[in-house]
Amino acid sequence: MNYTELTPEERESLAAGYALNALDTDEIRTAEELLTRDPSFVALVRSFGAVTTALAEAPAPVVPSAGLRAGLLDAIAQTPQEAVAPAPAPAPAPAPAPASAPAAAPPAGPALSEPAVHSTRAVSSTGATRARGRRFRITWALAGLVAAAALVFGGVSLGRGVFAPTTGPEAGAQALNSLLAAGDLQRASTPVSGGGNATVVWSPEHGRAAIATSDLPTLASDRVLELWLIDGSGARAAGTFTPGASGTTWTLLEGDLKPGDSVGMTVEPRGGSQQPTTDPILVVATA
Repeated sequence: MNYTELTPEERESLAAGYALNALDTDEIRTAEELLTRDPSFVALVRSFGAVTTALAEAPAPVVPSAGLRAGLLDAIAQTPQEAVAPAPAPAPAPAPAPASAPAAAPPAGPALSEPAVHSTRAVSSTGATRARGRRFRITWALAGLVAAAALVFGGVSLGRGVFAPTTGPEAGAQALNSLLAAGDLQRASTPVSGGGNATVVWSPEHGRAAIATSDLPTLASDRVLELWLIDGSGARAAGTFTPGASGTTWTLLEGDLKPGDSVGMTVEPRGGSQQPTTDPILVVATA
């Protein structure tokens, strides 16, 4: 999926699915590329992530605003549902030829005409299946959002043919969604020393930070990347990760982000280090 070719409706559905952890691998890669490159998409994820955050944190149901309820129901109403086509009636059997009639000669024509028809049908069927799958995933993501809103806000119903996911996001995805939904979210993008790019996002209000990396060089099997929260007294270990072979890798930093902290990254032995043992390949100030 190419993020530059998405329609506004597909972008909204992608943001909803990402907030609910309801995307396939290709869609996750597209969403994470957009998160590192497009602030407007970050805002979309924030808006959808706010619902999942409310679901996790709300102590009791509250009444939704009319705008939120109408917007959610309108999103489902506008999502195309696939109609089931009636099965074609069987063709009538040909009448038997009179016994005295000579056998009909085979019709003239190119020998490849029939396979060509089959090939066209196969391509058409494949395209329809892919489109149908996209629509069902979009509907599923939107339905999940409404289901979450129903649990938190009450009074929201699911339309016919809409199915909500049965499992919620993992803890790490929930924490990242909560961070991306922060009203004071800040971001900084920078090249990484040695190759690749990184975007650091952080929220002083939440006291959390995350990093998205892409196009990083392949590490030796006994090495990992380690993240650090750095202040005037030194560096605090904030977790390790191995970059993905392709696409964008998101990592939520461990520990609390304090005012004035910088985010750093080094290459360390597998298992991590208590203090940096190599020069940083990235340092981003959050002050």
